[in-house]
Amino acid sequence: MSDDAKALGVVADVLEASTEGLFLHQVVDKSGLLEDTVKHCLRSLAGQGRVEMIPTRGRWGNRYAAITSTKPVTPAAITAEGAAKAVAALGENLRRCVEAGLAPTIVDTLEERGQRYGKFTTHAAITQSLKQVMYSHEGWGRLADDQKESLEMVAHKIGRILNGDPDYDDSWVDIAGYTTLVADRLRGVER
Repeated sequence: MSDDAKALGVVADVLEASTEGLFLHQVVDKSGLLEDTVKHCLRSLAGQGRVEMIPTRGRWGNRYAAITSTKPVTPAAITAEGAAKAVAALGENLRRCVEAGLAPTIVDTLEERGQRYGKFTTHAAITQSLKQVMYSHEGWGRLADDQKESLEMVAHKIGRILNGDPDYDDSWVDIAGYTTLVADRLRGVER
């Protein structure tokens, strides 16, 4: 097992052992790993849908600091009842964050995103144009669901880059992450 895989396992175990969200420094303390290593692992786990990053208020504005583990779910395991429970649990977690003053208001979030990504209607026009080009090509029908989703997410990120801050590294990292998920699956590593 590679050092990256071991670190990923350690961070996942720390999060799964927690009954409530942890802050980055708590994950670093509990895992015994360097902060940069933990951040890399969290980005990877978030890309796999195994962690949720909860926006919290900081001294200098909103930041993603509270982290909770999510259990991986296979599509076959999703039922209407399970989906309803998951939505209810998310709503309850959000309610607790709002009551504790940790969750930003929707207006705060929209203002923050607007500053980072530009006007939403312009972003939507760029992204939908890119998607229409993809959908109209005969090759689209040959793609697996994860390939389609990856390309749609890449189009979304390209729209944000073109319409907003092109120097925001997270958008570029996300593109690499979505394409890596497909490449890994094609190599036999499904995440």
